[in-house]
Amino acid sequence: MNIESAVIGQSAAAKKLRKNIAQFAKQRTPVVLQGPRGAGKTAVATFIHESSSAKGSLVALNPNSTSETEIRSALEKPNPKISTLVFQEIEEFSFLHQSMINTFINQSGKDPAWQVIAT
Repeated sequence: MNIESAVIGQSAAAKKLRKNIAQFAKQRTPVVLQGPRGAGKTAVATFIHESSSAKGSLVALNPNSTSETEIRSALEKPNPKISTLVFQEIEEFSFLHQSMINTFINQSGKDPAWQVIAT
């Protein structure tokens, strides 16, 4: 999807959002998206992924619907077919999982094979 058609509007905020999405898609650094529920954070994460040159897929992990096994698998054995990990509502993950996510990000190095986005 083209980011120009995905983010509607010509306001300064809409223009800045389009610019930031393009910037984060190129950098592949960890990103934190903030806003109330229903604001479109996961949609923005998807736009960042789709705007990147990543070959793999996007996987979204949610503390309310993702199993313990899925979370541990994503963090302990990164899958080369996954290029973007989205942690939805990161503040709702257990402290143990938040610690695992932090360790995962810190051990990913300067040129990680994936991008981490937390909402």
